[in-house]
Amino acid sequence: MSSARTRDEDGRAEALRVRELRTRLGLSQGEFAARLGVSYVTVSRWENGRSGMSAAVRRRLAELEQPATARPPLAGTPPIPL
Repeated sequence: MSSARTRDEDGRAEALRVRELRTRLGLSQGEFAARLGVSYVTVSRWENGRSGMSAAVRRRLAELEQPATARPPLAGTPPIPL
């Protein structure tokens, strides 16, 4: 397999990952962008496979993918009963 083909497949997988995570979180592109500190246009480019992500953004995405129970609660946030 050529390296260009591998990059294309990686780009499609990354685009799908971003779209699925944003959808699972119930966020618009603008809301998702705000959480990541980027513009909504950047999120749109990622979801369409037109742009890659930095290592820092990939780390932030990994944090967002963690289940809410795996993350410590924010200071001052009351616990939510199950």
